[in-house]
Order: sequence, then structure tokens, then C-alpha cells
Amino acid sequence: FIEIHFGGKLLFDSHGKLYLTVGDGNEIYDSQDLNSFKGKILRLDVSSLKLEPEIVAYGIRNPWGVSIDSQDRMFILQCGNISVEAVYLLNNLYSGAPANLGWPVFEGPKRAEDLDSISNYYLDIFYWDEGESFNVVEYIEKNAIKPVFYYNHLPCYSEKNENCDGQTDIYRAAIIGGGILENPKSEYNFDIFFADYLSQELFSLNFITRELKIYPIENYLYINSVNVFNAEKNQILTTTNTGRVLILQLP
Repeated sequence: FIEIHFGGKLLFDSHGKLYLTVGDGNEIYDSQDLNSFKGKILRLDVSSLKLEPEIVAYGIRNPWGVSIDSQDRMFILQCGNISVEAVYLLNNLYSGAPANLGWPVFEGPKRAEDLDSISNYYLDIFYWDEGESFNVVEYIEKNAIKPVFYYNHLPCYSEKNENCDGQTDIYRAAIIGGGILENPKSEYNFDIFFADYLSQELFSLNFITRELKIYPIENYLYINSVNVFNAEKNQILTTTNTGRVLILQLP
């Protein structure tokens, strides 16, 4: 039984295919190993008597939040490790080759700090292409997809993203949620909603305009799920690991 980095989300697309998110279980090698289901997003055809999981995405640390909109676009909320939380977008779930999100070499768009701190680091996994082998680190640097949005654990007010530590009392850690509001009459149409586990903040990101909004939620820690409750009324449903349930009315 995996106690950490378990993912654990189940959802369907418009074709009735079932998706399962699986974290790396703190076994970072497995996220890049296509012979392992850890650190993956899997698709299953539940109409078939023989269930053969298909890997849709890999190179994932902990996909705590994954959503699919009405046009079968998948949003993957990737919980980071040292410094970065990220949102990835898969525009075509049926494009063929699975998408590589880059963990453990990348944490969001950045090289993972824990790897770069190790001298002569070497990940003993290889990719093979027409008989030629490639070390996984080199392959990931060239082929991993980059997030459409990310944020630092410590907010940074420098345009160059430098010298950020200690400039703020806000600490963010673990991106949660992924509810997509789809209502052409709403100003929040095509917004994906998510929260941070610690910082008492609800975020929305419009994946058409890339506009980001932050809604502070006082005295509401450890949010573990975010979903759209009523798209017509612009209401969001959140829960916490302490058992609280809160329906939020958007401004």
C-alpha cells in the first residue's frame, strides 16, 4: 500500500474511457520507467473484458488533481518537491505517444534542485530508439513538456525570479484541485480552479487568456479537493483533510 504520493483520482472522458492517476510512491525512478505504473496517468477501456492500462502521461511525482473538460483536454496538477507547483495541459488525449512531464529531472520548468545538488548524478535508466540508447536525463531535457502555469513555494517579487527567500510570510506547498468551470454566460468560463494545501488561497487560471486570479480564504487550511459546485451560479466546492466542506460564491 502506497502511503505517500499516491495520486488516486478517477475520472472519465467524453468517450467513456476511465483515467486513473498514480503517484510515484516516493520511488522517483519508477516515474520514468514505462514498465511501472507508478508516477503515471493510466487510461482503461471499461467496456472491454480485458483491461489493459494505457499510459497517457508519465514522469509524474504526485498528480493530486487531474481534470478533463468537455473537449477532452486534460489538466494535470503536479505536486512539486522543493520549490515549484505546476499545471500541465494535454490538448489531445489520443495523440499516440504518452506525454513526459519530466520528473525527477524537472520540477515544473526548472531542473530539480535535489538532483542538481548531487555531484556526478546519474539516473540509471535508458531510452532506446532504433538500437541507440539515451540516458534518461538527456532525453528528458529534450523531450519533456513544460507546464502552462507554475508557482514557487515562496512568492517572488523579482522579475528575474532571484533572491526570493524570506521576502514574504506566505508559504505555498502542494497544488490541489482542478475543477473546470464551463459556462459561456459566466465571466469565469474556461477557468480552472485550484488551491494550495497550506497557503489558504484559491486560484483560478483561464486557460484561454492565461489570466490568473487569487482568492484568499481565511482560517481554511489543508484543502484537499476543489471542484465546481454550480457553474450557473459561479460556486466552487472545497473540502479539507479535517472534514470541513465549504461552498464558495465567486465574486
